[in-house]
Amino acid sequence: MCRYAICAILAGVILASCDNIQGPSAGVQTQTYRQAVAQYDAGNYAAALPGLRMAAYQGNADALVKLGKCLEQGLGVEKNEYEAAGCYSKAAGAGNAAAMNLLGNMYADGLGVSRDIRKALSLYETAAAKGDGAALNNLGTCYRRGEGVPQDEARAADFFRRAAEQGNAAGMCNLGLCYLHGAGVEQNEDMAREWISRAAAKGNKSAINHMRNFNW
Repeated sequence: MCRYAICAILAGVILASCDNIQGPSAGVQTQTYRQAVAQYDAGNYAAALPGLRMAAYQGNADALVKLGKCLEQGLGVEKNEYEAAGCYSKAAGAGNAAAMNLLGNMYADGLGVSRDIRKALSLYETAAAKGDGAALNNLGTCYRRGEGVPQDEARAADFFRRAAEQGNAAGMCNLGLCYLHGAGVEQNEDMAREWISRAAAKGNKSAINHMRNFNW
């Protein structure tokens, strides 16, 4: 059997469910994986999948996160939120903060898993303790809305600030909105403009819209 036929078979059977993956917590950065990452970054998701699956099978946490995103969003593969959650869970178990945050989102929204805001918060908190900006922003959102925790605008603003300081664009935008409306912080339009403009410069769509709406 030719090499390409073997690869095709392997791609079809490896990683039927990420929950069943065995292997080390971090896969080797092989040339095949680097090529898969290049394809993923270029948006060629179908071409990236075989390499991502191989690396994920070896326990590469970054590959598990990328594969999970493909499965969750249907990028180059049929959407499968259950398997996506399994990928995130495996990577989170290896200590990957981004995976913890993404799995938290799945629990918060009930995608691929039963909705459980307490589990979502626990995952956000663990990822935030590792300095994950997206998780810090999600915690801020929970406190702003009072989801799973008492509503607390001051704590929300603090989490948004910490997320912004980590370079998280959503956190920057949310912190700017806190300053704009005086939510949890003293109202300050100059600070609002600064943070929202910084978020817009990073491509945050909400921030870009606010910049247009306020004619900043």
